[in-house]
Amino acid sequence: MFDIFFFTYSIVLSIPAFIFSILSWRLRTDVMFWLGVVFTSFLVLYTFVKIELVLYLILNIDTFLYGLIILAFIGIPVYFLISSKLSKPGNGDTDVTDDYLTRIIESDDEDIDYEN
Repeated sequence: MFDIFFFTYSIVLSIPAFIFSILSWRLRTDVMFWLGVVFTSFLVLYTFVKIELVLYLILNIDTFLYGLIILAFIGIPVYFLISSKLSKPGNGDTDVTDDYLTRIIESDDEDIDYEN
């Protein structure tokens, strides 16, 4: 009952879902988020169409691992998409300011004796 086409198609759909969801989490841009949502939704819809096969894969001891992998294909992009919207955007104002860098650049050089 294991359908290799279903498993292969799930891998093909999950690769762009992984890429765009991780980029959405990392870059926090709306374009990456929506591309991740599109590919993840295609994957979820395709999995729901084949829900009987997924349940068989999970409930059968011989194909349990394949069922978990398919659920991970859905869960990982969803996790990154949710965390990209829940986490705060990166703060462009860091502790290192222009004044601090100017003081370091214009400070006197330290006299270091490298021979000892």
